[in-house]
Amino acid sequence: MISAVLLLTASLAGRLRLSPWRGTLFVAAVGAVIAGLIVVLLAHRSQLSLPIDPALPPVAAHRHALVGNHVALALQAVEAVLLLAAGAASVVRSRDGEDAIHGWLAPALLVAAVASANYALFPSLYSYWVYDGDIVRLGFCMVVAWGIATELRASVRRTVSLAVLEERRCLARDLHDGVAQELAYIAAELDEITHLHPSLPWIRSAVDRGLYESRRAIAALTMPLDRPFGEVLASSVEEIADRSGAVLTLNVDRSLIVRPPMQEALLRIAREALTNAVRHGQATSLEVSLSRSRDGMSLEIVDNGTGFNPASVSRGFGLTSMRERVEVTGGRFDVESRAGAGARIRVSWPSLAVSER
Repeated sequence: MISAVLLLTASLAGRLRLSPWRGTLFVAAVGAVIAGLIVVLLAHRSQLSLPIDPALPPVAAHRHALVGNHVALALQAVEAVLLLAAGAASVVRSRDGEDAIHGWLAPALLVAAVASANYALFPSLYSYWVYDGDIVRLGFCMVVAWGIATELRASVRRTVSLAVLEERRCLARDLHDGVAQELAYIAAELDEITHLHPSLPWIRSAVDRGLYESRRAIAALTMPLDRPFGEVLASSVEEIADRSGAVLTLNVDRSLIVRPPMQEALLRIAREALTNAVRHGQATSLEVSLSRSRDGMSLEIVDNGTGFNPASVSRGFGLTSMRERVEVTGGRFDVESRAGAGARIRVSWPSLAVSER
């Protein structure tokens, strides 16, 4: 009865975080109540009657339900009602998504209510007989045990993710206070002396790119680990569009889950293509699309820049590196462009590279 009351209270109260000393006090109080009841029962065991007459055989033609001590049967029935109410409350909370443990408690408590109702109808007296209620209650225990194990695994994963994220943030702080600051200082100093040598503007451009890459790494390290890839891609390309002043049209299928080895390749390809479009093609309009295709997954980047001839373009445009990234990950790389007509870069991967959320 105490366990049924506690389960009902937990199902109605919802999530409640106790401090260690309050949790210890609560457990001690419940243990004291149970110990007190056990002491009282042992002290008055001679005055207690059995729930049913031991002369009645467990299997007999005249065996009927609701035979035995009325107080014991009533307590068993009340326990069944409490467990049923707790199960109904857990069902509501599991639908609301408030706590994952309710998804396990809801069916388990309903099964426990059935077991208690069975014990009320057919009280268990003979320890060497297995009753239907025993089997049903065993199912309740197994469901609860599996739910607890699932919760523990999820808790361990959350703890590990938090530790990894904290370590990544430490690396990001070190990178920001070290490499990024030094590159920013070099860039500021080069602004004053770029006219002294024809190579200095190229060095200044390389420093800007290194500073940009370091800041991108800092942003990636501080990003939540479970952030959807569609949001990561969107924020990455929006940064380039905002910095260049180009108009960006983004069409990303957020139901796609990209394998980790391909995420970096996709980000690099998208950023390289957009950077080349605004830097070398003077593009003012950009369009990025990531969607499921007949072949699997496709990334398409379109701009309205000056265009180029893919057959005669120099390596400075980065097409070679993009093509190599795609081929290494098992994809296909296509470029369509001509002078004055902008460019269209389309990358596709087979269905094994992507799955649905």
